[in-house]
Amino acid sequence: AREQISSKGLETISASQRHPAHLAIVLANDPGFGSPLPQVGAVPVLLRSIVGAEKAGAARILVAIDRVKGLLVQQELLKTGRVPNHVEWCGVTSGEDSLPSLIEQLASEFDGYLVLIAGDTKKPFHIAHVSTAMSVELVRFARVQNIAITCEVTPHHLSIGDDRFEGFRADAKVNPPLRLERDIAALRAAVRDGTIDAFASDHAPHTREEKAQLLADAPVGFSGLETALGAYAAALPDLPIARFVTLLSVNPARILRVPGGSLRVGEPADVTIFAERSWRVDASTFYSLGKNTPFDGALFPRRAIATIVGGAVVMREGVVRERAELERR
Repeated sequence: AREQISSKGLETISASQRHPAHLAIVLANDPGFGSPLPQVGAVPVLLRSIVGAEKAGAARILVAIDRVKGLLVQQELLKTGRVPNHVEWCGVTSGEDSLPSLIEQLASEFDGYLVLIAGDTKKPFHIAHVSTAMSVELVRFARVQNIAITCEVTPHHLSIGDDRFEGFRADAKVNPPLRLERDIAALRAAVRDGTIDAFASDHAPHTREEKAQLLADAPVGFSGLETALGAYAAALPDLPIARFVTLLSVNPARILRVPGGSLRVGEPADVTIFAERSWRVDASTFYSLGKNTPFDGALFPRRAIATIVGGAVVMREGVVRERAELERR
């Protein structure tokens, strides 16, 4: 059941029938919440949303922040619509990186507000798409203060630097934007040491026609479901398998407090089977209608070979069974 409880971009989702524990998720989807800068308008709106969820009878509240927050700031600074950090597109000489550093700081500053809100409200906060070294440090600070903060990272923020934008390639336009090499290194370290709790594909498909537009006009995002598992394995080849599975399955279920993430008897029979099998990404063969990805042509060491949903095998060796076929079971 969906109920709008505050202002544009914030809503509460109460799962009443499927998840009787009455979990309310306050989603922040609008980058500015009607304010020139995200942190100005978001704080009171988030607080009102949390109070509204409590009044609505939600026994548990999780505040999930979509990392679109940095986009508004970058749009103001980069009127051309070119969203990467890279200095050459900011009209700054290659030897100066003050503007990208400023963008990074502004994009991470909102996380500090989230930490304060989480500490004040005593509600669990989940930060989507952590992308900077500074954001990782803020999460670590929150943990030291015993503040309930969880976070996730995408495969592309662990793999691709903003130099991928050379030639203004819209297939790599994403939000938060691709970051610097120091951010990639910090994110990988945060996965290894347990600071980052979950992997998230950030699957945001678009048609070829949409992504073929000028960079300023092309939408952000690209297909991620069919490459995520392989991309994570390539970015972190030393990550133990148990930790890999925990980040992709166990922890997401734990954070959302929903069934899943376990092979125990009685748990949902939703399982992905993967193998250490090298494969090369060919976006033209994606099952998704969105056939653009900055990983096109990349060689990955691990691949999903079967997917089971609700006890039914829906994908095997790259072949997806149609819904009508499944319904005839």
